[in-house]
Amino acid sequence: MNDGVKVGDYITDFSCIYRVTAVKQGEGGKMVHFRPHSSSDKVFTATLPLDGFKKAGMRKVLTLAEIKKMLAELKEPVGIEYDIMTAKEEMYRNEPSKISSVLVYYWGRRDFIGKPERDMLEQIVEHLCQEVAVANDKKYPETRKMIVALLDKYHHKQEKPV
Repeated sequence: MNDGVKVGDYITDFSCIYRVTAVKQGEGGKMVHFRPHSSSDKVFTATLPLDGFKKAGMRKVLTLAEIKKMLAELKEPVGIEYDIMTAKEEMYRNEPSKISSVLVYYWGRRDFIGKPERDMLEQIVEHLCQEVAVANDKKYPETRKMIVALLDKYHHKQEKPV
């Protein structure tokens, strides 16, 4: 998935979307240079060896086919329960199917979870919407509206647990 990283591609970790500014051969292999996509700071750049992407939780932004699959996953119920630590670990791993599972789990429970869980849920929704907007070349507000409507349709708020 990461072998084809080239200048102009979008890549992402668990919290930010970046644009690749250079790919250069270094002593240890290919080095990928990137900067935040939405930042007005044109000076900040970072570098990561291509073979370190997985360990760093970095990957290319989802393709349109992957987005379609992930949106379908958001319609399905989740058979796993997540505590906050496990959910955050999944978020940091930055694997879309795991993140969508955490999102679905917490979405229906959002009125009955604590502030740390609500903050994490918002971070997941925010990042997912940004990624889908960038990949589809759409505006963030319309993307967020679409994803929230999909989650609301398939994952109604649950009753307060006893």
